Amino acid sequence: MKNLSVTFCLVIGMLFGSVSVGLSLPPCPQNGMASWHLCEGIFIENGDTFRGDFRNNQKNGFGKYTWNNGDMFLGDYKNDKKNGAGVYSYATGDIFEGTFLDGLAHGRGKYSYSDGSKFIGIYNNGKRTGLGKIIFHDSSKFEGQFLNGKLNGFGKAKFVNGDKYVGQWRDDKQLGHGVYTWENGDVYRGNWERGKLSGHGSFSYSNGSYFYGEFDNGAKIGWGLKLAPHGYAELCEHHPSEIKNCLNSNIQEIFPVLKDIFNAYSGDDRRGIQLQLKKAGFYHIPVDGIWGRDSLIAIMRYASDTFGNIKLNNPDFAKTLLSSLTKIR
Repeated sequence: MKNLSVTFCLVIGMLFGSVSVGLSLPPCPQNGMASWHLCEGIFIENGDTFRGDFRNNQKNGFGKYTWNNGDMFLGDYKNDKKNGAGVYSYATGDIFEGTFLDGLAHGRGKYSYSDGSKFIGIYNNGKRTGLGKIIFHDSSKFEGQFLNGKLNGFGKAKFVNGDKYVGQWRDDKQLGHGVYTWENGDVYRGNWERGKLSGHGSFSYSNGSYFYGEFDNGAKIGWGLKLAPHGYAELCEHHPSEIKNCLNSNIQEIFPVLKDIFNAYSGDDRRGIQLQLKKAGFYHIPVDGIWGRDSLIAIMRYASDTFGNIKLNNPDFAKTLLSSLTKIR
């Protein structure tokens, strides 16, 4: 912005006589714009005023345009349009500093709002497109990708309450995979849709407990696994208005398809699967190759973290999941 500021100083000086007379153009003739070429003139129309350089009867060079609504532009013109460096000041108190192309913000720019918020980033044909950063007046901020003026793509957000989000956005809302960290230390990793938890995800709570499951419109839906810090595990079926069919002691029986595929492996392969789960930090008892509650919990955690899915009664998915654990030995 330093070079831009120098340019603006030269603009002001040229227009208002604070730099040497040698830099100024002669006044334009008073007999109309038909012969305004390489001169400095004042043009008034419908209450708007332009003062600046003309070439070939068009605004070309430095100029100041003041609209009757209070808006003002100071900067470069080419062929009657804003082109190059400039500052646009709105009557509302907002200010844009940056570069223009054919009348629209284009390239790197800074937009300062009257409330103290600001945007710094890339513009394309008047819209924020590319890398950018927004710092709001309450100190919350966003940094990431923009497209057609909205958050689109990967981005990082920090909210005024201390919460953070890192992940995908579409049209100013979280969509796709993302990680949301609350100020208290709770963490959600998973999918989003229109700014709400949707699809598969997992919670890591600050008290050491976990939840793995499915979400819809921000609420838990379908089978979900809850793990307490002391090892207690509970598998429940979640519905919009209730939780039912909770299992603990016989939790290993809830996915018979997975159990049958696991048991179809040889003893060495079953132990190998448990060993890989142990190395990954999901399995915490001696490796014995025997199906049980701890094997299921470890496989569910592995499935959640690696595949983003715990629908373990799907034969194709269950085969792919266990096969991946035998191949990494």
